[in-house]
Amino acid sequence: MHRIGITLLLSGLLLLPNLASAQNAPEVSQSVEEIVGDARLAPNLRIKRSVTLLQARAQVERQRDNSAGADRLEQSVNYLLQAPAIAEAAELAAQAAEAADAGDSETALVFAESAAQLDGAKELPEDRVLD
Repeated sequence: MHRIGITLLLSGLLLLPNLASAQNAPEVSQSVEEIVGDARLAPNLRIKRSVTLLQARAQVERQRDNSAGADRLEQSVNYLLQAPAIAEAAELAAQAAEAADAGDSETALVFAESAAQLDGAKELPEDRVLD
């Protein structure tokens, strides 16, 4: 019996470092606001994250047979790919991602189009246009 107790104690001590590292692990964000809302992030990173979220949301809408919503979100992605990497465009991209997350693909499209119309916007090459 004494031997079993020592074995359990040693096993528990061996697991302690794993528990400590799990406590120090960063939390995974579940909120779109947390992913794109931080204005301290570099504008190009905020835009890239917003594009990724919009693409994922478009896939969800397609799976739900909401092709109109998916098309608007894909068009939003096209606009954001043209947006300049500046703070104002990044904020509009974040707002587009938040609107899409709320289920409002029309508002997401308006924000994304606004970002693409800012000074410094680039033309989207034909091969990068998403269908």
